[in-house]
Amino acid sequence: MPKSITNQNTADTYTDTGGANINSVYDSKGGWIAMAATVYAQVQHSSAPNQQQGQEQWSEEFILPAGAHFLQQGIIGIRCRSFTAGNPVAVSAAIFYKDEPAITLGGSGISTPASSVASLNFQHNDLAIATEPTADFEDQAAGSTNLTINWTVVDDPANTRVKITPVISWASPTVFPNAIGGGSASNAIGAAAGYILQPIGTLNLSRASGGVIAITEPGDTLGQRWLVSADGTMQWGPGNAAVDTTLQRVATIPPSPGQIGLQTQQAFNTTNTTGGYIYTAAANNSAFLCFTSTADTIPVFKIFTQGAMEWGPGGSGALDMELARVTNSPSGTGTFLELITLLSAFGYGTGLGGSVTLVAGGTATLNKASGKLTAPSAIASGGQATYTVSNTLVGAQDVIILNLTNGAGGVGAPYSVSVNQVNAGSFVFNIVNNSGVSITPTFNFAVFKASSS
Repeated sequence: MPKSITNQNTADTYTDTGGANINSVYDSKGGWIAMAATVYAQVQHSSAPNQQQGQEQWSEEFILPAGAHFLQQGIIGIRCRSFTAGNPVAVSAAIFYKDEPAITLGGSGISTPASSVASLNFQHNDLAIATEPTADFEDQAAGSTNLTINWTVVDDPANTRVKITPVISWASPTVFPNAIGGGSASNAIGAAAGYILQPIGTLNLSRASGGVIAITEPGDTLGQRWLVSADGTMQWGPGNAAVDTTLQRVATIPPSPGQIGLQTQQAFNTTNTTGGYIYTAAANNSAFLCFTSTADTIPVFKIFTQGAMEWGPGGSGALDMELARVTNSPSGTGTFLELITLLSAFGYGTGLGGSVTLVAGGTATLNKASGKLTAPSAIASGGQATYTVSNTLVGAQDVIILNLTNGAGGVGAPYSVSVNQVNAGSFVFNIVNNSGVSITPTFNFAVFKASSS
């Protein structure tokens, strides 16, 4: 008896046992299958169909339309699944063994087709799409896309295969002549979701001038968040206004003649709390330079990688002052700051000093870091005087450097000048005149800030 199924419903996936399935009918002389609606199907073959052995193999999936169909001799099985998921189709089928009587079509309601038309099964990503007798390959002429596709279709060799070759060309070298926009991963250009543009190799953009890359956020209408121009200049902006920050290559960086480097017209800020601005190089290399003009050949301020700082007049004038950390202090151990000056001394400059004449009784107020003090009256030989200066810059731990400026020369110690007391906001000093002549003394002083902790 033939192997058969009657009104077996299809499932969404194939099954090898039960359901709309017949398999392993060796010595088959063919059979038939019938159903009221279209299904997906596969037929089974064997490497030894006339024996009870051999390697069984299911064919590629194809679409089987509604109706009754012959199964050719050598087909040892057939299985079906639903064409539309969730909509089962009742299938009846039979495959006859070789030694059985001839297949009777009339009794089964199956009739031989009046004519036979060859059909081709079409698939997309291994899934059946259609079964049609004709495939038409249409050329694509270059239009707004600049893309041309021409198909070469050859019967090669005849009665065996058809060779199909696409020829793709661009009407111009510009693949995307206009702006490329991307708003989400769904319309990304690239292989990975989440990337608007993901080139695998080098991305070359060419334009005579103007922007070549612009990034905006939804809702931005007045400017870009980031803009790269054809000359390499990068600009940033808030999106709701024009770009306002620029980073660009320039060839006029001092010292003159200009060096090539990066330049920005805005302040540069870092929020790195552990490293700040980091520069790494061997000692005696320049880490920071400050110029007053692009025409200058020598900076007004320079920091070396080892931390030494130098100052100069700028222009073409040499650096003439240096402050650096050195080891082995005068005591023979430790480290200290050493000031090396070629043209000037260390101290307070113009604008930081002042002068005052002490009033009768020897008091005065001068809120300056340095200055000149004049006594209110003369001191006879053998006499002495004590003066008090109020100064808001003086701290209780500070050191007052004070000296007499108009004493007479001579051997020995004709004058004795000393600072007797330092308080927060004032200091007291004393003078003894042993010079043999009267003097109205004047003094220079400077406040040296100090700490006891």
